[in-house]
Amino acid sequence: MNAPIPELLKNLRDLMGLHNQLLESVRCERAALENADLKAIHDATNTKEAILARIRQVELARQRIVEELAAIWVAPMDQLTLARIIERIQGVDLRAADQLRSVMNSLTVLVSRLREQNLSNQALVRESLKHVTEMKKNVLGEALPGGPAYDRQGQRKSGPGGARLIAQEA
Repeated sequence: MNAPIPELLKNLRDLMGLHNQLLESVRCERAALENADLKAIHDATNTKEAILARIRQVELARQRIVEELAAIWVAPMDQLTLARIIERIQGVDLRAADQLRSVMNSLTVLVSRLREQNLSNQALVRESLKHVTEMKKNVLGEALPGGPAYDRQGQRKSGPGGARLIAQEA
């Protein structure tokens, strides 16, 4: 009756390991972003993509296991969440239920940490882009408000020098 349960447990442990690898990869990506190391950013992105592809494969296998359980238990597939599977087996196999609960809690924590780290990385990239945009404006002399830098004939306006990296006197 519970034949797929050990297979499900192994599958979820595999997912947990992959999510740990993904979290480490996202942390490495953060370090690469902070150091502006393009090669490391590229490597971290490739590693992340490979891990995500493997997670998708393991997740498909998990869905097949749950489909098998649904057929055995004659239960609708969409109602067989991990929490409901745990509830269903805890009267029959308390040890397996506890192991599944432990893995479920670990996965929940890992996904939460991944989400937080990704949001942090995203904020870092956005701030970096803001700084690059401001630096570009400074270099092009567009930092001061006051309209376009060119007149109607397409000639560069000669007014106040605007913000520059190097003073004209130099």
